[in-house]
Amino acid sequence: MANHKVPLFSAQDERELRKQLSLLLHSSASNQTQDLINKLLQNYTPDKSKKEPSLTRFRYLSAVLMEQLIILLQEQQDFKLSRWTVFFEVLNYFPFTSKNFMPLNLKDKIYCSASEYSAYQSDIFIPLQLSYLLAQLEDSAIAYSLLKPLADRISFTSPFVHLIYHLALTRILILKGKRLDFTKLWLKLIIEYYKEDGSETALYLIIQWLRMINWGRNASLKKKVLQAYSNDWKYNKSLLSAFILNELVTLENHLLKPEEKIRYIHILLSLPSAFLSFEQLQYLYFFAGNYYSGVEQNFPKSIRAYHHSTYYLQKSWLALQNLSQFLREHLSSEQIVQIMPYLEKKVISLANQINLQNSIYVDTLHKNYLLINELYHQVEALSITDHLTGLKNRHYLHNNLYHTFQLAARHKVPISFAILDIDHFKQVNDLYGHLAGDYVLQTLAELLLSYFRKSDVIIRYGGEEFLLVLFDIKKENMLELMEGFRAKIENYEFIYQDNNFHITISIGCLCNCLSCLNDIVLNSYIEKTDKALYAAKEAGRNTIVCFTE
Repeated sequence: MANHKVPLFSAQDERELRKQLSLLLHSSASNQTQDLINKLLQNYTPDKSKKEPSLTRFRYLSAVLMEQLIILLQEQQDFKLSRWTVFFEVLNYFPFTSKNFMPLNLKDKIYCSASEYSAYQSDIFIPLQLSYLLAQLEDSAIAYSLLKPLADRISFTSPFVHLIYHLALTRILILKGKRLDFTKLWLKLIIEYYKEDGSETALYLIIQWLRMINWGRNASLKKKVLQAYSNDWKYNKSLLSAFILNELVTLENHLLKPEEKIRYIHILLSLPSAFLSFEQLQYLYFFAGNYYSGVEQNFPKSIRAYHHSTYYLQKSWLALQNLSQFLREHLSSEQIVQIMPYLEKKVISLANQINLQNSIYVDTLHKNYLLINELYHQVEALSITDHLTGLKNRHYLHNNLYHTFQLAARHKVPISFAILDIDHFKQVNDLYGHLAGDYVLQTLAELLLSYFRKSDVIIRYGGEEFLLVLFDIKKENMLELMEGFRAKIENYEFIYQDNNFHITISIGCLCNCLSCLNDIVLNSYIEKTDKALYAAKEAGRNTIVCFTE
């Protein structure tokens, strides 16, 4: 076996590199910055010639530079949030056309300054978009021919234009195999943006840098770079958090277990969809569908995930059509002919994804055919259970309690009824949303189950009403028990997301009934209990009324 020399960096090398990068971050003049970059790279390239480093050495060097920069940027005492975060989000909406325009809120943020608005209106913006998009398609020749004439017109007076230009240029450099120039430009950009807009923007740029490198068999280096970001950045649900987690999810399974990936995917899918591209969202839902089907054996969840994946696959097709139309409108016929292989590669990639998704979708249906049959056997059990609270429902009352009533009649055990209703429940939904209302119902169900005896039957009777059936309890004990629960709910603090609030309940009771052996008698008891509840509402709510003839 050949003995390949692996360009590892020792801990001492990393400390020395960090010192040099720290000097870069605090360099005062642009010429000083460039000199420091040149000197730094000379120290870590294989020889002093202008020969490009090998791909493996380039990957190791890139990884250690990124990792040490992340550590330094996160340590900065003058840390400030980025003003330019929106620039990275807007890139998902390229090209800007009448058919594919960014949301108004993003547009307003981008063009809030006169310089950005005038740049968008100028003749520079179309060739800039073309160059960026062609570089993404991996056509470096036409991309560079469009970008080169713009060089003298790019400056930080229009930071969005400046960013697009340099993202296109770095991409072109790596496509041409100019690894040293690529690395120098990234270091320069990160230093410049750090000085102009702070650490957060620089941390965003490192993700863009990382994405442009083909890590190949050295993908473990990519993981090491991503792990350098602190948990504060990974889990703060910002755009940077979305970038970091999405890159982790795309790692191979031997580098990151599916269980970890699905945890990150759940976070990603809770973020605004504008944070990610259509293709990225399609991949996330596709992975989730496979996971739910293959690991969790959860057929309904897998189907929902596949449906979402199909939706974003269709959006990806529309985006590709829009891109093709944009290129045809702004490139010459000769240029169109030249870029066709790159467009065809993109079309084939999406077509393969459709075929793969359809194949796995059908396979999932087949695998779960037996599970569907099993679900039919569960329908009877589910039909007497309220899906939201897990309590018994009205079907249980009329179909499954009669044997209990008969047993009570045989032993002459009295039965009592209570109907509990949440006061002004609509206000909870209106103020905090229907999910908050669901949370209240679920929490109340849990409190009911923990408060009352296991022999007591608790039923979600409908909406915000709960029916209680209690056996062998005296009237005074019944009223004392209900008052205790009413007070418990009045003092209980419900916490949903960032909202803390209280509710009250009204209760109607019917005590010491004879056993109910048919629907007519049972319905009459419930009707009387309901009248008592109505009286409690009329009395001002948050009270208990016991029915009397």
